[in-house]
Amino acid sequence: MPAPRRLFIAATNQHVGKTTATLGLIASLQQYGIQVGYCKPLGQKYVLHRGTKVDKDAPIFMNYLQQELIPEIHSPVIMSSGLTCNYLRSPESFDFEDQIRHASSYLEARFDTVVYEGTGHPGVGSVFDMSNGDTASLLQAGVILVVEGGIGKTIDQISLNKAFFEQKGAHICGVIINKVIPSKKEKVSQVVGQKLRELGIPLLGVIPYREQLTYPGMEMIEQAVDGLCFAHREELSRAVAGVVSLEDIKKRKDLKEKLLIVESCAFDGAIQQMTIDFPVNLPLSGILLTGEQYLSPTAVRFINERRIPTMFTEMSTFQAVHAIGKIKPKLSAQSMKMAEEAACLVSKHLNLTSLFAMKHYA
Repeated sequence: MPAPRRLFIAATNQHVGKTTATLGLIASLQQYGIQVGYCKPLGQKYVLHRGTKVDKDAPIFMNYLQQELIPEIHSPVIMSSGLTCNYLRSPESFDFEDQIRHASSYLEARFDTVVYEGTGHPGVGSVFDMSNGDTASLLQAGVILVVEGGIGKTIDQISLNKAFFEQKGAHICGVIINKVIPSKKEKVSQVVGQKLRELGIPLLGVIPYREQLTYPGMEMIEQAVDGLCFAHREELSRAVAGVVSLEDIKKRKDLKEKLLIVESCAFDGAIQQMTIDFPVNLPLSGILLTGEQYLSPTAVRFINERRIPTMFTEMSTFQAVHAIGKIKPKLSAQSMKMAEEAACLVSKHLNLTSLFAMKHYA
């Protein structure tokens, strides 16, 4: 049976894993030979694409789908600074619905199924009369709700959001429970699954928590510390599991997928120890140098021989560690390896049978 023509992916809150779940859903649909289109109707945080603002997630999906990014189609409305006040002063000057309908018409004429990704928690966009619930209703799309793993809180969140979407005229056609502790996966599936059956909502998948997907990439670290990558920028997609210092090097602590933070004047000392312990392959994800922007010929040779992405920052070591600690890892267009891993993980644990049996949204 054909898949639904339009699906709207919503999350109970931020940082639940909506983008990851959306990637996995798209990957699963593609495994059935379905041609999938993507749209982020409303975007909060944007990047520039050839001078035009697009939601930061749009380039990730266009890269993943290997499709050309068209701003007005894949990211029709950007909630940029100042828009709220302008809208409240003169709502008749804006027609977000027409912009979204235009994108929808374009995509639905070209793809079997269009996946619309919501933004933030379900109420985001309400100030423009375009909350996630309003948008899903406008699109007549089946809502797939992504909720963080657990039992009591998870059920509470599902019940609350079910009421919200139904009040807006949208229907939840499935739930994905994300970031579940692997040892509790079976219990969550049974207990929450039973409650969902009582609510008449299919459980599409229970996704185990994978710590590696919470690691920031080197490109995120460069941004967080206002760094300047001067060596092997092509390796900035590497994930960082943690940070190590010169003292950690001396104590021969585990360096796998770590970021070495060290003052540039002390770097040669670290090189001596690392050369002894790792004469060939050095498992570091990257190097962040603080202090004076200077490297000895020995340091330059060491970095180039091992192809380690290396950057300078004007921050002190303490400031850099603090800035890195505040990073909330997100998928990005630069970290496609991580996006592919996330899609693979989610799709492996999804069962879309109930979606194909749906009578709605065909």
